[in-house]
Amino acid sequence: MLRSVTEEMLLMWDRGLHSYAMVEATFSKGCDYLGRIPSKVKFTNETQEADGSYWSWIYPSGKLIKKDFSQYS
Repeated sequence: MLRSVTEEMLLMWDRGLHSYAMVEATFSKGCDYLGRIPSKVKFTNETQEADGSYWSWIYPSGKLIKKDFSQYS
């Protein structure tokens, strides 16, 4: 599926299909994405939006969260 996306598309994937590799591959195509995550996955609220949504960092591994990997993104 990723081979067919373009910069002007919005790719949506369902719960259970998220991964750092998929986000990275989508981002490298210049495509926007929207994904659902399982309820057991918790992201840190980095920046709160007026509508109640928020921005978070996605890390390749849990160990890199502690090393502040976000500075390299």
